[in-house]
Amino acid sequence: MNNIIKFYPWDNFAYENTLAPVPAVKNIPEYWSKWPRLLENNVMTVKHCMPFFDAMTAGYYYLLPCDINIKIENKIPNITWDCKITPLMIRNNKEIHSPIGYYDIHFSWQMWWGLKLPDGWSALITNPLNDHELPFKTVSGIVDYDKYTAPGNIGFFIQEGFEGTIKKGTPIFQIIPIKRSQWSMEIDLSIQEQGHKDHDKKLSSPPAHYKKEIRVDKRYE
Repeated sequence: MNNIIKFYPWDNFAYENTLAPVPAVKNIPEYWSKWPRLLENNVMTVKHCMPFFDAMTAGYYYLLPCDINIKIENKIPNITWDCKITPLMIRNNKEIHSPIGYYDIHFSWQMWWGLKLPDGWSALITNPLNDHELPFKTVSGIVDYDKYTAPGNIGFFIQEGFEGTIKKGTPIFQIIPIKRSQWSMEIDLSIQEQGHKDHDKKLSSPPAHYKKEIRVDKRYE
């Protein structure tokens, strides 16, 4: 039986004026569709890398509920929008340092959808993975959504120098369910030989070896 992640709008107003989360695989970044599989001299691109693809399509996307417009005024980003619901807010700058290349203003996405996970499951909330063309960076966190179901505020920063519009429907963070369990670390030299064999087999196999022989299918519906 499939595990089920349940989303709900905070109220009827949110239901009518926002976009429901969607499986990430149904909202693949545009750059990925345009990127060639091969470059000159048959050099393979990242389109052949299934781990890259699996990260990008894992879990679910939370979508921007309306267009937001960013204009730089006095060397800082001023964000405006024309919609019925508040998509974001400004937080205390002292809470966290900004990443390199981003303005030192801590914003947060306003969540209007909560979620519920099965017992024993948490969710990693993070910037949309492997989408490096977004003009913002959402911070990451792990939330125990089997025990806490209310929406929250997800911090983010705006890329320095960006002016323009971030369109309605843009994925603004990714929600990836993860099973909670206890882990311990060991250094085990006995698996070194197996690692070398796997590496050598990969080098001597066709490009799709990992996809056809090793990769386990992941499904998020």
